[in-house]
Amino acid sequence: MVDKLAKTGEGIAAEAAGGYTAAAISLAGDEWKYRMAEGQRFFDSPAGKVTAVIILVGGLALAGWMIWGATHNEVAAAANTRIFVDAATGKPFKVDISVTREIPAPAPSGGKTGYPAELCFWTADGKEKSEPTAVLLNSDVGKPGPTFCPDCKRLVVGHNPRPVPGARPPPTEAEYRANPSRFRGGGD
Repeated sequence: MVDKLAKTGEGIAAEAAGGYTAAAISLAGDEWKYRMAEGQRFFDSPAGKVTAVIILVGGLALAGWMIWGATHNEVAAAANTRIFVDAATGKPFKVDISVTREIPAPAPSGGKTGYPAELCFWTADGKEKSEPTAVLLNSDVGKPGPTFCPDCKRLVVGHNPRPVPGARPPPTEAEYRANPSRFRGGGD
């Protein structure tokens, strides 16, 4: 019997189909068609239409949320926002560096006079303050000499460090002018 089946075309086809005969494969195809028709009948009913609308609205909401999440990232927005100083007016303003990558940047005064600010967190009496003063470095605009904060009159350098507990404040302009060699190369 096995030899007869092996020699017929149906036996070869059954062997190629993983042991299933053509009749079994045909039944599986008919079952698939039956289930598809059953699904179509369901979606033609009022309950099926409501289900389809819910799935569609849910899918659109999910797609919108994913697009919004990919384009609106508050952490990235905060990281890309820098404080600049308008060299023409001396006033600070915020710049989104993911959009503006040129320095000097366009400033509120109308010109390309915006430069990255260094932040000074000191008071005139050498205490830390919570709201920093935005300072434009002399070296950024081609002026010679060190830069001093217009608010506290203390030395401000590139990558100006924040105060740490126990640290001495930077020198005031008067302290610096009295002994500039003491303060490591001039400060810019």
